[in-house]
Amino acid sequence: MTGHENLIWDLVTLLKAVTRYEFHDYKCDAATPKVNLVMKLNEISDNVKSGKYDDVADEQDIDELRKVCERENMPDEIMKMLGLK
Repeated sequence: MTGHENLIWDLVTLLKAVTRYEFHDYKCDAATPKVNLVMKLNEISDNVKSGKYDDVADEQDIDELRKVCERENMPDEIMKMLGLK
C-alpha cells in the first residue's frame, strides 16, 4: 500500500472503532477508554513522524517542486540537497 492508502486505512479503522463505541465512557468494556483513544492517536502521530504515510515523489512532483524553488529563489546548495539540481 502507498503511504496515502496507509493513512486512509488507519483513519478508517479508528473511525470504525469509534462507531463501535470502543472509546465511549459508558458503552465499552475498557476501564480507560479515553486513554485507549489517546494511545491510538499517538500511534497515528508516531506513524506520521516515522514516514509510514509518506509517498515517493514522481517526476511530475519533482518538477513542480523544482519550479517553486526556482520561483522562490532558493539557494542552489539547498536545491542540490533536495536532489533538484
